[in-house]
Amino acid sequence: SQAVIRSRLSVSLLPDFLNPDVKLCDGQQGPVSCFVIQMCVQVSGHRIPQQTALRVELQLDRMKQPTTRRTLLLLTNQPQETSTLLVQREEGVACTNRTAYLRSEEEVQDKLSPIFITVNISLLNTTQHALLHGQTHAAAQTRIILDCGEDNVCVPDLKLDAVLLSDSVLVGEDQSVVLSVSAENDGEGAYETELVVQIPKHTHFQSSQGVNRLVCVQRKENQTVVVTCDLGNPMRQGHKLHTDLVFSVGHLEEVESHITFNLRIRSKNSVNSSSNEITVDVQVKAEARLQIRGGSSPPEVVLPLPDWQPAMHPGSLEEIGPLVEHVYELRNQGPGAVNARMTVDFPSTWRHHFLLYVFSNAAEESLNCRTLNASQIDPFQ
Repeated sequence: SQAVIRSRLSVSLLPDFLNPDVKLCDGQQGPVSCFVIQMCVQVSGHRIPQQTALRVELQLDRMKQPTTRRTLLLLTNQPQETSTLLVQREEGVACTNRTAYLRSEEEVQDKLSPIFITVNISLLNTTQHALLHGQTHAAAQTRIILDCGEDNVCVPDLKLDAVLLSDSVLVGEDQSVVLSVSAENDGEGAYETELVVQIPKHTHFQSSQGVNRLVCVQRKENQTVVVTCDLGNPMRQGHKLHTDLVFSVGHLEEVESHITFNLRIRSKNSVNSSSNEITVDVQVKAEARLQIRGGSSPPEVVLPLPDWQPAMHPGSLEEIGPLVEHVYELRNQGPGAVNARMTVDFPSTWRHHFLLYVFSNAAEESLNCRTLNASQIDPFQ
């Protein structure tokens, strides 16, 4: 038969809150804020072994991924440990302590959520003919002390303002949209604070300029393209900043009247976590400078023509009269593309007689010419 070892497991932390400003232990990189983890196991039962050998698995900040855990063991700089604990039958209880520390403020992103410390125990193979029954798992939690008053709950008051340095953009012109952004926190500390800018299609973030240059990233959130900029962790009470966000815009010829930017500040705080939302419309305008020039070949015709008689039934252009050719050059100097129409007025009669006849119009891929009221001015068509 096997002996049944009844177990009770407890874990306690001292102190039970972590103060980043109180650094009583020496780490590899200097003083650190530390705490003691005490693990105790109590065993009892009928005919249990003289010595119970247990495997103890300790996990720090269990809810986080290993690379982002906020607390580490002081001796190993690791977030977990497996050790052996021996409990003597006469004593019935054994405890072991470990010292852990809080990583530096720059390394800790999440300062709000609790830090869970978990312990699991199991029998080692050296303890034969026995079963472990009872409590084999225990957990404790601690938090980082914040500058948030007695309740340790930060309530920020985030405010945002944004204006355009230029209220419009031109179709076809290589230009940027510049948003002048001001942000401040009039409340308690705001943690993992970000400026979030929802941008229009075919828009790309270029840079942050001015007094405060922010680190910004363009990415997709829920099928929407946004730019997020780090404002601080925490963004402390009374902190103000100002920056100019520069964006490039494209495909403006597809826009009817304007493009829209939506801005807000968000944080991971549980209360009053966001700012007011700002909507900025940028007007899209089309402008073009057109230039026209032309010439006539020949430059002049003197009438009446000497020694010339009209033919009753002309068979060629020469029998109608001398050929006059007009050549026009229309140039768009930009910046935008336009649909343009050029109208050429010419004298078709003189003293109730036909003067100029239109025999042909230019025809190109992007050009379409026609003569209005052609039947009235071209009797030979």
